[in-house]
Amino acid sequence: MILTLEEAKARLRVDFEDDDELIVGLIESIPDYLETKTGSRWEEQPINPLVKTLAGYLICSMYDQNFEHYEKPINNLLMVLSSMARTENEWSNKK
Repeated sequence: MILTLEEAKARLRVDFEDDDELIVGLIESIPDYLETKTGSRWEEQPINPLVKTLAGYLICSMYDQNFEHYEKPINNLLMVLSSMARTENEWSNKK
């Protein structure tokens, strides 16, 4: 799991349990989203710090339903991670 429930709730500044099920669902959607956008699920441990940062922005944008507020950092991180995934795939194919 890229983010734990505790990490996500800290990022969201949520200190109640009413939305735990919703937040867990959002957390579970992140690997599929990343795979669609970057070509990698980014679930390998230890989790890349850039992936954790992006996951925090994604959780906030989905929970707040305010993608525009987080659009620039999300897109910038996706661009970097996409490049990293391509490089990793190219390196793996050469082995």
